[in-house]
Amino acid sequence: MTPFFRMSLLALFAASLAACSVTQPSSDKLLPDAGPTTAELISGQKSRVSAYFGNGVQADYLGMPLTEGYAPNSSYSLAHVNELRRDFRKVPNPEIVAYVFPHISDGELPVPGYFTMFHLYERDHFALEQEGYHAAD
Repeated sequence: MTPFFRMSLLALFAASLAACSVTQPSSDKLLPDAGPTTAELISGQKSRVSAYFGNGVQADYLGMPLTEGYAPNSSYSLAHVNELRRDFRKVPNPEIVAYVFPHISDGELPVPGYFTMFHLYERDHFALEQEGYHAAD
């Protein structure tokens, strides 16, 4: 046996012993069993959630439930969105459909044919009022 082979064998043996001595984390410590489910967090059942996260300090501090002031679909916000869409019209950016024929990749692997879509312009452009894209609403 050559000295290089003997040292390689010794290093392999030492590495395998070291790998066996590493302890695996116990699966019960990864996620707690107690606490609210994701569905409860999303639906906003404050009583159970606040008991788990510390007596609802955030809700008491604000003086209202956490979800009370948030209304993204209110008529007020929709009016602003419609006003922005009216004032800043997008220039049409058509999508081009292309077919990529079957080919061999750089790594010499076969690639099947497929369809892809891309926009004519790299990014969206917005028109000024005098450019003709502002139709009377």
